[in-house]
Amino acid sequence: MLFIDERLFTWADVDSRQELLHDWMPVPSTIWETGEWRLRIQAEATVSGSVRLRYRFENLSERRSTARLFVLLRPFQVTPPWQNFRRLGGVSEIHDLAWHEGAVYVNETTRVVPATPPAGFGSMCFDDGFIASRLAAGALPTYTKVHDPFGFATGALDFELPGKRGEVGEVVMDCLPVGVRQATGEPAFDWSTRLSVNQWTGDGWLTDVLHASLTATAHILVTRSGAALQPGPRRYTRSWIRDGAMMSAALLRMGHAEEVREFIRWYAPHQRADGFVPCCIDNEGVDWLVEHDSHGQLLALIADYHRFASDDRLVEDTWPFIVGAVGCIERLLGQDGLLPVSVSHEGYLAQPVHSYWDDFWALRGLRDAAHLAHAMGRLDSAAHWETLTKRLESALFASIETTRSQRKLDFIPGSIEWADFDPTATANALYLLDIPDGIDRRAVERTFDIYLAEWRRKRSGELASQNYTPYEIRIIGALVRLGRRDAALELLRFFMSDRRPRPWNQWPEISWRDSAAPAHLGDLPHTWIAAEYVLAVRSLFAYERESDGSLIIAAGLAPEWLEGAGVRVNGMPTLYGPLSYSLHRLDSATVRCEISAAVNAKVILRPPLTAPLRSAMVDGSACMTEGDSVTVLRTPAEVVCSTSSRGA
Repeated sequence: MLFIDERLFTWADVDSRQELLHDWMPVPSTIWETGEWRLRIQAEATVSGSVRLRYRFENLSERRSTARLFVLLRPFQVTPPWQNFRRLGGVSEIHDLAWHEGAVYVNETTRVVPATPPAGFGSMCFDDGFIASRLAAGALPTYTKVHDPFGFATGALDFELPGKRGEVGEVVMDCLPVGVRQATGEPAFDWSTRLSVNQWTGDGWLTDVLHASLTATAHILVTRSGAALQPGPRRYTRSWIRDGAMMSAALLRMGHAEEVREFIRWYAPHQRADGFVPCCIDNEGVDWLVEHDSHGQLLALIADYHRFASDDRLVEDTWPFIVGAVGCIERLLGQDGLLPVSVSHEGYLAQPVHSYWDDFWALRGLRDAAHLAHAMGRLDSAAHWETLTKRLESALFASIETTRSQRKLDFIPGSIEWADFDPTATANALYLLDIPDGIDRRAVERTFDIYLAEWRRKRSGELASQNYTPYEIRIIGALVRLGRRDAALELLRFFMSDRRPRPWNQWPEISWRDSAAPAHLGDLPHTWIAAEYVLAVRSLFAYERESDGSLIIAAGLAPEWLEGAGVRVNGMPTLYGPLSYSLHRLDSATVRCEISAAVNAKVILRPPLTAPLRSAMVDGSACMTEGDSVTVLRTPAEVVCSTSSRGA
């Protein structure tokens, strides 16, 4: 709160907006503004991991003012009561406050240490009244030390601020556990050294897209707890193998293999003796809820890491867990060739079902286990697991078609029993399996036709909808893989517009139409969703098609991004080596792509053109085109594509 010219200002009395440092670093600010002054409140982490708060005040008025900053300590959490989980949400009890040796001690567990001494500190108990009424009179509470049995003690630090126009004052304080001593002037954590800031570059609204991908990656790293990958900073401080597999996929593709290796080594040993992989682990132990996607996810995670890191040692060390997970899947397969019923997501808690999500993950895991066996020279295991893969693949695709036929469905169902419409699960299957021949392509396309039609009706208000799940972000990548660039970009524009709050580049687990509604959010940011966003954005620039060993590039880029300097990719990690290319428009009919580094795959270029592709040249020689694609067999290469039949 601010006390300026005998008036108390709170958040309710000002216009406020949010920012991130450099528009992407997870260093958030809220800015309060009036016509006469501005206050920036910024939170950052130090190198050692403590929290630092900065309050920067600037006087904008023509006249001299008297100004004071009150920094309050109050018994409320950021997380509201309707987010309640265990002791999280709503009240955060403060029994003891004391000013001692230049710091405020909170419950004798936390110290709030101002960098410069305040003009004063005062605290009060709940029975003494509300602190704002004291501050409104410009007076601090009397006591520098209180004990409140009820747990509602409050306090305030008082700082004098500059009163002349143009003067700037800054109040800095560190928050750290009692007993931890922090070096004076310890620098803030430098995120620019941790992320590949220039992996993708471009102008226009692409800049905002790329900033959000960097923030999302940073959020995944921020919410780690030691080696554990966790999907949220407050409510979801637990580690699921499901979330971890997707967050690991994003981290690997953003150049962070070390964190993935640590996660695998930490999570895998929690596997049961019979090979059953637990769905979740937290401080209270292992959660043995029956979710049969977990076994395939561990296998896929280890294989994904190995493809990017070429770390044979980790595969050898985790081989017993790989054998155990495959054995568990094999024993679980029923006479129908599928995994048994489970509750692999919350929607199935009321009635466990045969979830195709489980089977898709198991199929991916078995394929990956066979790949690892070949890589390690364990050919007997590879042969057996390939046979098992074919058995599950045949049963899975036959079951999907049987369910569609019996229930008269024109889309891909989520389960046998419910025959439910679940396009996010279908999108995940495309990411996992490269649209295998066993899935009816028309049914896949129809699944996303239905989704898009309903999504547009909800956005327009024609179809009533109070909320949605931002997991739908993964559908962007599915549409790119299906060659539906315009629809993918349409979704991307919407999700960029619906960040909560927009400048902080984050999404909750559940987004409500009324953003101020007291309704369950899950967590904010939610870093599984952050991972899905990173993977979706990556697919715009390039994605692997493992079925034929090809690398598809530029399939999701927008035509307007090619103006001026265009788009540049710099050392992007792929399964086939680092990818670097530039793509820009030469004129209204021609684009030029320069692939500047060799990759161990054939490259299929699908540039964003404003008219059908008519001709292409690779390294100065005319080449065949197929639809909107140009195949490049050797790299580096220069490709010029034209919508004119005259050629480049």
